[in-house]
Amino acid sequence: FSLDFNGRDSLNAEGNLPVYLSLTDSVKILDPEEPIYINIRSESIPIAIFISNITQIPEVGGLFQCDLTIENSLNNPKINGVFQIKDGVLRYPHWGIDYDQIELNLLARDDKFSLERFQINSNGGKVISSGTIQFDFDNLNQSIVYSDLSLMADNFLLLQHKEFEMQMSADIKYQMV
Repeated sequence: FSLDFNGRDSLNAEGNLPVYLSLTDSVKILDPEEPIYINIRSESIPIAIFISNITQIPEVGGLFQCDLTIENSLNNPKINGVFQIKDGVLRYPHWGIDYDQIELNLLARDDKFSLERFQINSNGGKVISSGTIQFDFDNLNQSIVYSDLSLMADNFLLLQHKEFEMQMSADIKYQMV
């Protein structure tokens, strides 16, 4: 599967997902125990392409990049790779939203996801977050096994409307063992 954007950027997916189709048996289409392999890749797709039809958000910029592989089975997936947003921008003048330098770097390793970097700058303030979360895909009742997340905000201007403004400063740490 491949989507080509403007002849320069592309989103590619390839793999093997066993699907069972039968005219007599409609119970099982996907066997959650069968082996799967899916790889999703993009080099530098402009984020605006994905949300160009949302007229409520007048200006969005930045690049979306990923290289993710999903293997093993649907019941016990192993997800490895990276998902990134580079040079992100979000502006909505009516609400006074002016976020620049949005960066996201998310790494996946089997059942563990690491937020290596998430940062947004706004009028001299910033929000920075990082952390790790680990899932147990076999146990849906308690699917999160471990998490260690932090968020620091320093004079981050969330919005600045003509009648009000919202600014945030915070130092939050969350851990679940």
